[in-house]
Amino acid sequence: MEHDTQLALSEAQAATGLITAPSRRHDELVGRLEAYRGQANLLGLADNAGFDRLSSYAWDVLRAVPCDIDEASSLVDRLSVRSAGGACDVSVANAHPE
Repeated sequence: MEHDTQLALSEAQAATGLITAPSRRHDELVGRLEAYRGQANLLGLADNAGFDRLSSYAWDVLRAVPCDIDEASSLVDRLSVRSAGGACDVSVANAHPE
């Protein structure tokens, strides 16, 4: 009986993880995008047209219902804000076409 209970609990926890994984991933992507935007603002690069276009599109995808997590992930992954050797740059790989 105890073994059956433990097995049922393990299965329920696994199922819960599968159900909540997309929501956790969505929250992570929102956090990363907010961090990229904040970093761009701090570096004075928020007005970069490519960064603005891609980050705005990423927000649109993240706010859509239902949200395409794979597309949102790809968009957020393509954004990077960096500072190298005192020269700041916003790098946008393959911004989404209009």
